[in-house]
Amino acid sequence: MTEQSYHEQNLKKVLELRPEYHWAAQMAIMDCDRLGKRIRVSEVYRPQSRQDALYAQGRVKKGPVVTWTRKSKHTERMAMDVYCINCTYADIVPIFAKYGIVRDPALIRLGDFGHFDCDRAIPRPIPNIPKTQKAAERLAGRMQPESRAKRLRERLQSK
Repeated sequence: MTEQSYHEQNLKKVLELRPEYHWAAQMAIMDCDRLGKRIRVSEVYRPQSRQDALYAQGRVKKGPVVTWTRKSKHTERMAMDVYCINCTYADIVPIFAKYGIVRDPALIRLGDFGHFDCDRAIPRPIPNIPKTQKAAERLAGRMQPESRAKRLRERLQSK
């Protein structure tokens, strides 16, 4: 798979998260890409039926135990599983943490290394948009000399 397709698939996959987590997850993925850390987002949303089937694995069905709960953040669209391709989790954890996407230490102890919780993800910053054009010019400090001259002429004419 090419770099571009991993990137596109990862960005598309995180859209399964709740909308309030999209920005943080996408920024973390783009930061990983910029730093040359190839990752794959393997699973985000998981229906309850799939969670129940995974929980049964290693208990009432054959196979190794792969989950420790029937109530997963995956079913609530608040978690994602990430697989490292050319890096380690130690490489990407600080990148994701910068956006409030963290790993649960209890799950790490159980061997679930790629699980990242998004419920503490930081919201998308809202730019400070001035309410009027004059306020925008003042804030930007970019009032053009022509504008100043025009305003002065208008003031003089109104007197």
